[in-house]
Amino acid sequence: MITASLDLLEFEGVRALLGRYIHSTPGEAELARVEPIDDRAALQDALADVREALAWLGRAAQPQPAARGAAIRIRFDSLPDVSAALQIVRIEGAVLEPIQVYRLTQVLEHAGEVRSILTAAAEAFPRLAARGALILDMRDLLRDIRGKVLPDGTVADDASVALHRIRRDIEKQHKQIQISLERFVRAIMASFRRTSSPCATTASSCPLWPASSGTSTA
Repeated sequence: MITASLDLLEFEGVRALLGRYIHSTPGEAELARVEPIDDRAALQDALADVREALAWLGRAAQPQPAARGAAIRIRFDSLPDVSAALQIVRIEGAVLEPIQVYRLTQVLEHAGEVRSILTAAAEAFPRLAARGALILDMRDLLRDIRGKVLPDGTVADDASVALHRIRRDIEKQHKQIQISLERFVRAIMASFRRTSSPCATTASSCPLWPASSGTSTA
C-alpha cells in the first residue's frame, strides 16, 4: 500500500494505539509485522475473527460457571522472549543453553493451555476454536522435557539416569575430599600446638619446669 494511503488511514497511529495493550516481546514483534490489506474477502474474515474475540473477552469479564468451554481470559504478558532460541533451533546440529530450553518449555506449556481452552469452546466460539486447533499438540514432547531444566537454568539431577549417577558420584567425591582435608587440617593444628608449646623442649631447659632440689640459689 502506498505511503499516502497509509497516512490517510493514520495506520501508524492505529498501530501505536494497539501497542498500548500489548505487554510481551512476541506480541510487539507481531504488531510490527501487521500491514493493511486490500483483499476484501481476507478483510471480512479477519473482522469476523475480531468480532468473535471481542465477544470472548466480554463473556470472560462476566461471572460464569467453572466448566469446560468457559471463556477464560488468556494472558500473554508473562511469556518470555524465545526469538533467539528459535533462530538457533533452525540450524542443524545447534544446541540450546539449558535456560533457553526452560523458556521454550514455558511457551509450549502456555500454547498447550491456550489450545485446550479455545478448542473446548468450539460450540460458542467456532472461529477461535479453529484458530486454537492450528496450535500443535506438543504434549508428548512436554512430557519428555518437563522438569528437566530448573528455572535458574540448572539441569535437574533426574533429567537422565546417567546424569543422576554422575552427580551422585561427584557428591561422594566431594564429601571424601572434605573429610580428608578436615583430617589433614586437624593433624597440622595438633602438630603446631606441640611444637609451639614452651615445654616442648627438654625438661631441664623449660623455664616452667621446677628446679631440682639440689640447686642452690644466690
